[in-house]
Amino acid sequence: MEQLDIIVFGLTLFSSLLLHIISDFHLQGIFCDLKQSSWWERKCNELGCNYATYKNDFIMCLYLHAFEWACFIFLPIFVVTLAYFHIYEWYVWIAYLGTLFLNMDLHARIDHAKANLGVLNLIADQALHIGQILVTWGLFVFEICCVLSVRTHV
Repeated sequence: MEQLDIIVFGLTLFSSLLLHIISDFHLQGIFCDLKQSSWWERKCNELGCNYATYKNDFIMCLYLHAFEWACFIFLPIFVVTLAYFHIYEWYVWIAYLGTLFLNMDLHARIDHAKANLGVLNLIADQALHIGQILVTWGLFVFEICCVLSVRTHV
């Protein structure tokens, strides 16, 4: 492993954390309201529509936001894997996609616990999301090191 590789790994983590802040705070927009079941109930009461028809729509909004977030935090990992390390092996991308969708599901569940169940505050919510990023980054570094190790020993 070269010194530049270590710098690239560090910049990848920094970029993922920065994109987390952008996605979870600046880009969330209307999702902030739509992922709360109470918003749907309140709007149905205001508009006189049947809440039972819309009572689970917040789940779709939770997962849409979570998918956007997962893609954002993975963007630096995808770019570095392709453009810097030139890794194209299919099994790496299967692992990445699996991790992306797992992150999406965990993000939605964490946000649900905060927005609807009221069991998490913002600090716990953000600590868990940053934990997700750190674990994802650790898996990324491990995967890259494994692939590069195999390449140098073949």
